Amino acid sequence: RDKEEAHRPVLMQISGKRIGFLGYYEGGEAPAATTISPGVAKRDILLITSDMQALRSQDSVDYIVVNVHWGTEKADTPGVWQIEFAHDMIDAGADAVIGHHPHVLQGIEHYKSGVIVYSLGNLIFGGNSRSSYDTGIFEIQLGEAGVAYRFIPVRVSDWRARELQAESADSLRDYVDYLSSLISQKMSAREIK
Repeated sequence: RDKEEAHRPVLMQISGKRIGFLGYYEGGEAPAATTISPGVAKRDILLITSDMQALRSQDSVDYIVVNVHWGTEKADTPGVWQIEFAHDMIDAGADAVIGHHPHVLQGIEHYKSGVIVYSLGNLIFGGNSRSSYDTGIFEIQLGEAGVAYRFIPVRVSDWRARELQAESADSLRDYVDYLSSLISQKMSAREIK
């Protein structure tokens, strides 16, 4: 309804860890919210940094996940500006940056102490002209031993998602590893930290 609501985080307590989720959008079809008009939280590094600082100081979160709408549709690599913007978010305090919008898989990057997933493609998306495609789920495990990551390969067939197994899973992980190799600080789809 307004800028305050658009920037309100989702807070969750999971396994003794306090996690803050933030989401940002940039696109012509959805205007940025203002103090007097509805809209979205604009994808702006100064706003994102301010929101993350509030999460750390006021909400005392242990982990911050930033979800970002960005990128070129159908492009299998992020733009240079996206990589720089993602690095800026990690530098400003994000632990994980999860991107979406291209509707296809892109690479995964481990940058400093954070992780960046540039695009997971589509899970189930009715606006997609394709009813069958490969995609994935990115799992973040917060445990006593630290943080671990896992890419879970998924195939959507006739709008039904199922986890891939064996050779099919390995093949999709290999593809994500290839996409990740196109980014300077890649992360393997098999890597668990």
